[in-house]
Amino acid sequence: MVYQSSRGSCAYGFLLWCLLSPTGSSDVDDGPVVCAGNVKQQACFVIDGTNFTSKFHTNNPGDCCLACQKAPAQCDAWQWNYPNNTVIDSREICSLIKGAPSIKIPHHPDQTECVISMPPPPPPLPPAPPGAISVLYILVDDLRTQMTPYGHTFMHTPHLQQLADESVVFTQAHCNSQMCVPTRNSFMSGRRPDTTRVFNDGIGNANFRVIGQNWTTMPQHFKNNGYFTTGVGKTFHPNSPPNFDQPMSWSNLSEFPYDYPAVTTCPNASDVWCRIDNESAYFEDNAILFEAERRLSAAASDPSGRPFFVAVGFHKPHTPYRVPGPFFDLYPPVEAITVAKEQNFPTDQNLTGLAWFSCLAEGKQYPITVDRPYPTTVQQLLRRAYYAAVSFTDSNIGRLLDFVDTLLIADKIIVVFHADHGYQLGERNIYCKETCFDDATHVPLMIRAPMYHSGPRRVSSMVELVDIFPTLSELARIPPLDPSIRNEPALGGRSFASLVRDSAHAPPAVVSDMFNASFSQYGRSRCYDNLFVAHPCADGVAGKFIGYSVRVANYRYTRWVNVTLSGDPFWDQVIGEEFYNENVTSNDFDKSETQNIMYVPSLRNDTALAVLQAALRRHHVTSPKH
Repeated sequence: MVYQSSRGSCAYGFLLWCLLSPTGSSDVDDGPVVCAGNVKQQACFVIDGTNFTSKFHTNNPGDCCLACQKAPAQCDAWQWNYPNNTVIDSREICSLIKGAPSIKIPHHPDQTECVISMPPPPPPLPPAPPGAISVLYILVDDLRTQMTPYGHTFMHTPHLQQLADESVVFTQAHCNSQMCVPTRNSFMSGRRPDTTRVFNDGIGNANFRVIGQNWTTMPQHFKNNGYFTTGVGKTFHPNSPPNFDQPMSWSNLSEFPYDYPAVTTCPNASDVWCRIDNESAYFEDNAILFEAERRLSAAASDPSGRPFFVAVGFHKPHTPYRVPGPFFDLYPPVEAITVAKEQNFPTDQNLTGLAWFSCLAEGKQYPITVDRPYPTTVQQLLRRAYYAAVSFTDSNIGRLLDFVDTLLIADKIIVVFHADHGYQLGERNIYCKETCFDDATHVPLMIRAPMYHSGPRRVSSMVELVDIFPTLSELARIPPLDPSIRNEPALGGRSFASLVRDSAHAPPAVVSDMFNASFSQYGRSRCYDNLFVAHPCADGVAGKFIGYSVRVANYRYTRWVNVTLSGDPFWDQVIGEEFYNENVTSNDFDKSETQNIMYVPSLRNDTALAVLQAALRRHHVTSPKH
């Protein structure tokens, strides 16, 4: 595999990151106004990009500079993002910024010139506490628990199995929101969606920095405690918060502190999957791996001995399932791939249409609706491609952990691995995430901390991704976050470090009464007639809904209600309710939540239901008007 970086050398790399592929030229003088006239496919990323005053689309960074020049009262600096380096839109985005001193970058013939903002130098950080432990934080996009460590032996995931054989494996870990943007805003900041106000589908804020300028993120907390922090790939969601939260969360301003390589599509951009047999093809996850190895090596060889927090976020198995051909060959032929047993959405169980979703329903190869599943062959193709993508990521994680071994630090660092949310592959005729079902909230989570446990262990307590921030702080032996220092909200989770540590009589499977429930929420912004069929809104305004869900060992209860544009619930305006029997030990996707017993009195445990309804209300309703 050959990886060619899209970044050229930048003489001013300590201030900006340049993408160098000019398609035009510009005459730029040495006066006070600096605008590149017609240069395209270049980008200048502002280091302190938190104070955006406006944004607009343009394919020319010169337009961005001119707009800033014409509005000096609103703009101290500007930033131009090239497409595929942001997910705001497929078009170029210009952001005008106000609120920091400006400096001029001297002219260089191969780069877009721009005026950029630089924050005042931060005060020196204290050294890390004695005995602080370094962290390798591995995050994967759209990965469900369908892998060998979770009992799915047909999957080819030998490297994740090896990691599990050296780790504490959490069999009931759940996310707090079932989509990339809100879940990453949640666990990276350590706050629940009700605090970040980041939901989805036009509800709430675009990122937690909108209201949390002074909030401390997980990597920022490590940085503030003397760690070297750096990241590569997708941990923060692109542009949520802006610029991957640099420089707040990341240490190294001598280079772009967060590396996010270009994301590629299949040859036919609308395809959900494609097999790539060209050995020299570019794959963003390979680029992430190579850059992660470089940064990990630099962090581990720091002559000061400073501990590090290195975050690595792999894309696959996120769509499109664009994967090297050999990973497809690990699985049986298409006709031998099994599909979901329950092919239909249970419309006879009084479920609101808000409960159904498929990210593959629009603009892809095949149409899908709530009452029309994919043809069996298409489902088999989708599943085989997803499995190949999982194995591709397994391979990259294995290579990364092998590299850790070559650095001779495997027994000295904590390795954390988890997904951002769960995933559905045709169960109930649902694909992707974005529902309140268990398949969408359930995530793989493993922690390898050899200084705390002597061997593998399985823990079936209910833990949440929002718990990871305080857990890692405790395991790494740094002080817990004190929210009073910066007048910020307290963290939303609790440390489960006690579940990682060995005890002389630790059973093979551990359950803690302290961790007995997980809470999640997911929003919809739609217009409905019968709540299954979307249609144009009569008044031009879509309805706003959130499904609030609580999962315990034996049950899941979900309540869909109307919410305000900012995400505040009207708790008594109920659109629909769901109540399911659960099995805490099962990892069979086909057996999960097959019957909504909310409206079946003979099967419903009313005592348990009342407890869960009260718990969900206490957890989410914070204002008297609700």
